[in-house]
Amino acid sequence: MLCELAVKGESLGDNSICPGCLVSGRLFFTSTWVARGIIWYGKDGRRIYQEIKVPEAGCRECGGRFRVLSEEILPYKLFSLPVIEDLCRTYVQPDPYGPGLRKVVEGPVEVSPNYSTLHRWTEGLGSLSRGIEGKEFWTGFGL
Repeated sequence: MLCELAVKGESLGDNSICPGCLVSGRLFFTSTWVARGIIWYGKDGRRIYQEIKVPEAGCRECGGRFRVLSEEILPYKLFSLPVIEDLCRTYVQPDPYGPGLRKVVEGPVEVSPNYSTLHRWTEGLGSLSRGIEGKEFWTGFGL
């Protein structure tokens, strides 16, 4: 879907906000596609690492250039949102005999987070659910 929308010179719409200058409606697709690594679920349901191409957008106001990511890909994160959600959900299960932190992240090193990363994700989710500041933890921006 995103690939079909990314046509050089086309606007991202009036609701798009530039992360650089925070002005709305000034972002447009460029002809540039940027390689980006992501760990997400493959067709067989297992986690895989994949290099993908994402379109780049430019701002007519500030001249900044930014990657346009689909909703399951978070800025500055190697793991996709569904993978983060599943790992965190498995870790925080109410079962006292559940798998535990280190068992949840077991698997091939290339597609499994370090246990400290999972712990940090659950702390961030807990803070967000309680309305505590620190959204830059998830987005990479201080929004």
